Amino acid sequence: MGSRCFRVSNGSNHILKLQMSPWINVRLGFSSKTITRVVECPGLWMNEHELAEILNDMKKLVAEHKLGEVNYGILSGEKTSVQDCVLTLIYDKAEGHLLAFNAMMYLPCKILNRTLRIVHLGLVVVAPQHQAKGLSWSLYSLSMLLLCLRYKFRNFWISSVSQVPAIIGVVCEGFYSVYPNPASPQQEPSSLQSLIARELMLKHRAAFGVGVEARFNEKNFIIEESYTGGSQCLKKSYESTQKHRKQIYNEFAQNSLNYSRGDDFLQIGQMGLSCYIKYLYKHFFKKWIF
Repeated sequence: MGSRCFRVSNGSNHILKLQMSPWINVRLGFSSKTITRVVECPGLWMNEHELAEILNDMKKLVAEHKLGEVNYGILSGEKTSVQDCVLTLIYDKAEGHLLAFNAMMYLPCKILNRTLRIVHLGLVVVAPQHQAKGLSWSLYSLSMLLLCLRYKFRNFWISSVSQVPAIIGVVCEGFYSVYPNPASPQQEPSSLQSLIARELMLKHRAAFGVGVEARFNEKNFIIEESYTGGSQCLKKSYESTQKHRKQIYNEFAQNSLNYSRGDDFLQIGQMGLSCYIKYLYKHFFKKWIF
């Protein structure tokens, strides 16, 4: 299918380039120093050379963290992983180096005779020297806004697997109907959340680096011995994890997860227009109004 290209320019520098096509392919330049690109399902349309360059840049960035070998999800090299992903890539405008990426995955789940496409929040890596430099909006919120547009602002399900209190809290506060969530009165998963969780653990462990040896506790949505499927180098102690500004999420993770064993929470929630309005109010409108 052909595509049309719309550009908004500021002098000679394009600040927006949007390819109108079946897939999201957006370039944005909010800052004078960075360019953000969001691409959907690149394995279905991108030429092999360009895709290989992107994957190589992502692997180099992971290597900068000296984490060891990460070989799950988009970095596994599996064909389906590059066909079912949404990548947010932030580049240095002057030198072209990759500074950060967010690799989300589409995970189809057959639930009650229909197929739901779960958006798994996936792997996020930021160059050490650029952490806490204000890249979070581009990494998280921009891609979610584009997915909201993709879904025409209808609600869709998201999933996240993590042992990091800061991420657990961000998921709890950024989406709705999230389970598990210590700040929510919901004491147990809904029947639909349980069905989604079972399907994810049955068919999509490889997408989040969980091996077949890992056990899933359906009551509290904890994956025990989670780091057995290509994600071993990401296992952390509680002390080394990034903490959330609200202590409730830190205590929840510390009291619920066995960090020595390598436990993770599987969180399942929903994204929709109300979530984005809440985010815009919190981070933008509230500052202007008050």
